[in-house]
Amino acid sequence: MLAPNPSPPQEPKLLDQLRGKIRLKHYSIRTEQFYAGWVKRFIVHHGKRRPHDVGAREAEAFVAQVGVERQVYAPRARRVCGSYKSAMTSAIAKPS
Repeated sequence: MLAPNPSPPQEPKLLDQLRGKIRLKHYSIRTEQFYAGWVKRFIVHHGKRRPHDVGAREAEAFVAQVGVERQVYAPRARRVCGSYKSAMTSAIAKPS
């Protein structure tokens, strides 16, 4: 009797990939939580679409909106935007 064909291994979820890459870079746990929190907010804001499916203008609009809603000081908003871009571009490769 043949064993059932095992299902192919699934790719880790986006936030798990992000956490794994951050840990490889030896970032602090607080930095990991910060990046993961912003990515979660971004995903929820865009109707649970993957960040790879969202355009640059939508990403910039999200950061601007968060800055206004939370009354974030402009330099801090830019730093958050830079952190988000860094997390998404360097930590997670766009699927092919």
